[in-house]
Amino acid sequence: MSSLFIKNIRSAAIAATLLACLTSVHLFAQTANVTYAAVGKFSAAPVSGNDLFQLAGNTFKMAIVGSESAKPVKSGKGYAAYAGLKMQGSVQSGLVPGQGIPLTSTHTFVVLALGASSDTVEIQSPVTVLGQTIMITAKFTVPKGTLAKPTIWPFTHGVALTPSSGTVTYSDSSATTTLTVATGSLTAK
Repeated sequence: MSSLFIKNIRSAAIAATLLACLTSVHLFAQTANVTYAAVGKFSAAPVSGNDLFQLAGNTFKMAIVGSESAKPVKSGKGYAAYAGLKMQGSVQSGLVPGQGIPLTSTHTFVVLALGASSDTVEIQSPVTVLGQTIMITAKFTVPKGTLAKPTIWPFTHGVALTPSSGTVTYSDSSATTTLTVATGSLTAK
């Protein structure tokens, strides 16, 4: 009887060990998502264009989610481009004061580039705003070393955005406006 009891204990121990191994392999195989988040306020006047949506001087926020295991659609020495990322955000507009305009896209394109003296995060995303399809292009210059590597990966630290480090351009088929970021931040966690 005791040998049957010992066999059952061994079988249970082997089963528990296999289950633990399979669970840890499954958890290890899962990859983390990284959220790139930009929040701020545009400068009071556009750099160029007529600012048809009256975004100058107003606040914005955007979050783009990508998997650390995502494969770039294009890459080279010191840069990688990713497509098909999800973006959600909102922007305040002088056209509808006090009401945030939602921005969403599942076709966001992100380029991460390591430079000689600074790194760059560039975002392109088609969105529909007030019934019109527009392309948003944001370019953020961040201090060298902010990007640990040109892959979807958390930043080494958050970055303050200023007029000299952040621009956002929006365009439709007839007009283009470029704004600088007066104040804000860019993180990747």
